[in-house]
Amino acid sequence: MKKVKEMYGVAIVKPWSKEMYDHNDKVAEEIKATIFSEWLLAYSAAEIEYDGYYDWNDEFDTPEGFELREWEDCASDKMKDIQNAITLYGFGSGYAILDIEEKIKNELENAPYYRLKEMAEDLELDLKAEIIGL
Repeated sequence: MKKVKEMYGVAIVKPWSKEMYDHNDKVAEEIKATIFSEWLLAYSAAEIEYDGYYDWNDEFDTPEGFELREWEDCASDKMKDIQNAITLYGFGSGYAILDIEEKIKNELENAPYYRLKEMAEDLELDLKAEIIGL
């Protein structure tokens, strides 16, 4: 009799079973939530740094929201690391932070299992479980 391999109490079979899909759906949601949480922390830290750096009392400066600023000039290294892990390419001038954030949200929401696994590995996320069957 053939021995069935198991991970996290789920039998690894081909084609994938409902239990495998259910497990991977839970892990996928954890990956998405963890990455988005890291994004929000990096975004917030960069916004605080941006607000503290510029003196908006100068008569020649007009305060723009951080989200409207140039990605290349205002994004932190952590924001760029997260963006690169999600999209696999960089952005130069001509993109506002808001544009990149929308791209990140869209890519993260629609990422297949294999991409979520790659993102988690690239960002070295500490997860409770991993995606199985890949």
